[in-house]
Amino acid sequence: MDTKRNLWDYTKEKYIIPEVAYNWTTVTIQEAWRRHRSDLKMTYYDPYDNDEVQMAKRPGHIQECQFRELLKYWKFEKFKDQLLRRHCYQRKKSSFATQLLNKTCCRK
Repeated sequence: MDTKRNLWDYTKEKYIIPEVAYNWTTVTIQEAWRRHRSDLKMTYYDPYDNDEVQMAKRPGHIQECQFRELLKYWKFEKFKDQLLRRHCYQRKKSSFATQLLNKTCCRK
């Protein structure tokens, strides 16, 4: 299944949008999906200590079986490693940008 193509077709059904906007549309959908997942994790996973409470507090728009799979994914060590690597990379990138900005802005 080509998810990007399916999302593009769905978007074209809902809106009048030219073909040249394909890349912009798919990137925008990807970013929105990433924010949504992040919000879900911060709201329904991080604040609670165990599965029972997390399941009791799960959002109503997500089926129980899907949310249970999502909890498994968030607990998975590989996911935690990826998250840690991404966090370290973002900090390095931010640190580099700050250093570069300080060097260029502070010159006389």
